[in-house]
Amino acid sequence: MNKITKIEIENVKGIKEKKCEFSDLYANKLNIFVAPNGYGKTSLTVAFESLNSIRLALNEKDYPDEDVNLNPQLSLEVYLDGEKSSLVADKKSNQISKKVDVAVIRPRVNPKAKEGFGNTRATPYLKHEDIELVKNIPKTTKLDYRKSTYNSLFKNNRNDVLDVKDFLVGNEAILLDLFQRTDLAKIKQVTPGKAIEGILKIEKNDCELEDVIDLLTKFDVLKVLFDSIRNALGESSIKKTLILLYQICSLVRADRKNFVRWAKKEAYKLYKKRVLGMVTLLNSTGREVAKVNERKETLVFTIKNLDKISKGQRDILSFVSQLCATEYELIYTNSKTHAIFIIDEIFDFLDETNLLAAQYYISKFIKDFKRVKKKIFPIIMTHLEPNEFRTFRLGDLKIHFLEPRKSGFKNADIRKMLIARSSYHLNKTMRDDLSHYFFHYHDEEFDNLPEIGLSGSFSKNSEFYTVVREELSNYLDNKSNYDPFSICIALRIELEKMVFEKLDEEEKKKFLRIDNGTDPRFDYAVSCQKEVPEIFYLLGILYNEALHAKEEQIKFLERKLSAHLENKILKNMLEEVFDG
Repeated sequence: MNKITKIEIENVKGIKEKKCEFSDLYANKLNIFVAPNGYGKTSLTVAFESLNSIRLALNEKDYPDEDVNLNPQLSLEVYLDGEKSSLVADKKSNQISKKVDVAVIRPRVNPKAKEGFGNTRATPYLKHEDIELVKNIPKTTKLDYRKSTYNSLFKNNRNDVLDVKDFLVGNEAILLDLFQRTDLAKIKQVTPGKAIEGILKIEKNDCELEDVIDLLTKFDVLKVLFDSIRNALGESSIKKTLILLYQICSLVRADRKNFVRWAKKEAYKLYKKRVLGMVTLLNSTGREVAKVNERKETLVFTIKNLDKISKGQRDILSFVSQLCATEYELIYTNSKTHAIFIIDEIFDFLDETNLLAAQYYISKFIKDFKRVKKKIFPIIMTHLEPNEFRTFRLGDLKIHFLEPRKSGFKNADIRKMLIARSSYHLNKTMRDDLSHYFFHYHDEEFDNLPEIGLSGSFSKNSEFYTVVREELSNYLDNKSNYDPFSICIALRIELEKMVFEKLDEEEKKKFLRIDNGTDPRFDYAVSCQKEVPEIFYLLGILYNEALHAKEEQIKFLERKLSAHLENKILKNMLEEVFDG
């Protein structure tokens, strides 16, 4: 079992102290952290981003009030391979990085300005930071290998002797395993060495293959290699597997360090080829706006001419390139088994098509970790309700609400009315009456409510208005028990009522006859020289979709509305309307 049960920060940016607890934050699953703007998601990200190998090193601007005398702290409670640990990092020490690798990616586009000359103004433009995909390109080395040597050694089984170099350069997972295994040196020890030499017995046909395999697989390092080779060959002869294993072990025993350097370089070549392919695929403009080049000892990703590509293409290129850089750092460079990977803000701005592409690449990213038997905690920080990600199809998606939901009340009658309004089980007259007298403001009392199975909490539109207005009051008074759909209905009714009351008698009659939406009612009032605050129009974003909900959308919209209503800016807008 690998999971995180607690994350706590102190004295980071605007956060003095904040604790987040989790019941299902598991490794190798995509985790989405949802919280409104202002909650402290950036502070959490900065805390992880500021970890180095020895301590938590905040920049001065990231201390609360820039008070560098404070002691910032990041604490984790984790289960790593079933073992519980409490890990802490602060200004003086870092237990976290001893156990877990950490990587953070965030938007990399910054505003710049070209200097002007004389009276010419500086010209603003956007620049994407170059991304170092590989910080230290592995050195080229020569592998002293001749297949003919093993053809002679296994001359009676020559057809089962495969070229080990050809085999390895096509198997990235085995290459990774070879240069990352800390126990590869054990192959040179006496007892494993005897098991390896036992493979030669197959040449004389004086042994059972299963006996050779049983002896080899008693040693973990040999068992892992044997299983990896066998899986790569599929249904091929078991002799091919054993002879390949013998060749690899012989090369390790002859010069382990040189063999590891060669494996690392070959893995890098495969990685670079894959990155170049992805950039070509994503660079759909036909222009060379993104490049991957070797600069001295580094492999660098560059986006140029941002004005020649769409924002969506820029964002997906930036995201995938950073994903590639993180993959090389955590899989190809670092040897720890566990890693935490934070994705901050990037997903908030992708359109649906690029969101689909992004989840495809992140799913491959998680699979790569599984493939090399590493455990990663990928975490997306977002202020969006996760159901905004309508194209998300990742099966192992976990959603964590960092700020507890305040809205726990669901008015079943309201939901029945919403469903009835969009349902064709009612005739058009009944649906129009529901809309005209209940979901819009009307000064006349209406009591001919259709039979739609309500509990009896109201039967007249005046009673209905009172019920939903109480829910709005609960929300504005910071009471925890409010129904989000009721708030949307009350908001529309109250806004329409405020505008209605500014009109004269003839204008009011015309206002109430307008049935094609709230904005047309507001537009009519404006045409009558009555002021309608801009905020009234803006708030339509909150209620328009909700009040036309179909049955299958109710659950989605309920969570979406809850997320919106917890936004402090939106709450302030409503308070401005009703307290002003």
